[in-house]
Amino acid sequence: MRLRSVSVASSVSATSTLIGPGRFVSRTVGMNAGGVVVRAGSGPRAFLEVEDTGPGIPPAERERVFDRFYRGEATAGSGSGLGLAIVRRIAQRHGGEVRLLDAKGPAGLRVRVDFPATRP
Repeated sequence: MRLRSVSVASSVSATSTLIGPGRFVSRTVGMNAGGVVVRAGSGPRAFLEVEDTGPGIPPAERERVFDRFYRGEATAGSGSGLGLAIVRRIAQRHGGEVRLLDAKGPAGLRVRVDFPATRP
């Protein structure tokens, strides 16, 4: 498995990076004062992962944030609540999945998008 990890000092949250194809990483640089780590790798499944050090999303709310027009209970800023619903649908149409996980550090969120490494 090849793995790349890049740390980015920025102000972006992990969830705001997942707004559409081709914009996963570009939206990662701009909303989280603590920084962001972007990882990509392949094996049986290819993945792209973004981890931030922000407030995260409570585990009880993580499935609900994929509902269209839902914005988290403590969400600040603007947005329509469609981004993660769109990302999940695109990933599913390509045999992939999107997961919201605990960050590896003391705070934050890890967003992971997995896809089959080869097309069926």
